[in-house]
Amino acid sequence: MAQQALFSWCEEVSVANWNTPNDLKTQYRNASILTDRRVVFNIHGNSFRLVVDVEYRLKIVFIVWVGTHRSRKSEILSGKRKLNLAMIRKIREKLHIPAEVLTQAY
Repeated sequence: MAQQALFSWCEEVSVANWNTPNDLKTQYRNASILTDRRVVFNIHGNSFRLVVDVEYRLKIVFIVWVGTHRSRKSEILSGKRKLNLAMIRKIREKLHIPAEVLTQAY
């Protein structure tokens, strides 16, 4: 099932004509635009997360990471994966946790 959802996403993206993040957001309202290029898609009823970089001018989408929500969270919580700048900014903005707290060594 998840494989079919990913194949469907690939087919839709292969014919997409996005020139800006707003164009992408029009087609995928639930996509999270992290930066001008980095986008997170939820696949198969939010069971999987697909992180991509979009080169709008060249009409290319690079898949950066595919996995479950749980796998990425558990990697961060266990210390196997560090928070990146985009994650820190989003957590600070949404949860009002100071960046100083999020950037401390752990």
